[in-house]
Amino acid sequence: MNDEVDAGLVLTRLGLAAFAFLVALPVLVGFCWLREMPIFWLNEGGYPIWLRDVVLDAYYPIFFINVVMMFYYVVLLLRVPPRTAGSLRLNIAVLGLMAAAITYAGIYTVADNVMVLVS
Repeated sequence: MNDEVDAGLVLTRLGLAAFAFLVALPVLVGFCWLREMPIFWLNEGGYPIWLRDVVLDAYYPIFFINVVMMFYYVVLLLRVPPRTAGSLRLNIAVLGLMAAAITYAGIYTVADNVMVLVS
């Protein structure tokens, strides 16, 4: 009985972690895209200054929150084995999406920092 309750709680947390990540994913990818546009940082692009401040201040916290959520998701996946092949495919798809987004954001972060150091 206790194992079933624990498994249900972990599955609920797994679903919430996946949902939170899928909500934060477009924000992270959008911020990556905006950070790499030179016109975004100039007054020529028509972007509001508050958006520049949000991207500048919130990018790294959102990036690290996504990294932590990915590791939390992996820990939850290791605690509960998949009950069906469909849930296994869904977990692999969500985990792959997490890894792809974090890799994408990480590459842009490193590239941006290298460009700052070189110039």
